[in-house]
Amino acid sequence: MRSATMLAICVLIAAQAVGAETIPLSEPGYVLPYGETVELPFTPTGDYSSVRVVYTVRMDSPSAAGSTHVMGLSLNGRALTAAVSRAAARLLNKPLSATMASGLDVPWARGDQWR
Repeated sequence: MRSATMLAICVLIAAQAVGAETIPLSEPGYVLPYGETVELPFTPTGDYSSVRVVYTVRMDSPSAAGSTHVMGLSLNGRALTAAVSRAAARLLNKPLSATMASGLDVPWARGDQWR
């Protein structure tokens, strides 16, 4: 059975003047079985106006399988997409697409599904 292994999931809450708070949502090595969903609730301790979600995910496969949109993310019941609008991207320090060795441009997200 294929599984997505979440190596590290945390939420960085950007504080207005005092820096950032890190809230780990799972233990390193957390395994989410393929096809299942998980809810990782958190409660910030301050008054924040923005949230940065940082995650590392690996989907195990018995052989090289390429890349596809298999992960959905939501926050407060709303799907997270790569951009708020055509002019405002949500990704930090990363373009909305990646160029593969063949020259093919592939988007990190398609709607609410992520690579």
